[in-house]
Amino acid sequence: MDAIAFKKADLEPDLKVGESVNLIAYLDANTWQGHTFPQLVVKEIFKL
Repeated sequence: MDAIAFKKADLEPDLKVGESVNLIAYLDANTWQGHTFPQLVVKEIFKL
């Protein structure tokens, strides 16, 4: 499932691939080119 996090670019240097985090997010639908996919919209990211 894809996820998107707006205005969170400042966290990018601190996050590593495979690292566990806690999220606050909600499930939404992303429609693109006539296809609809589930997508998480991330509101907050917390490092463990």
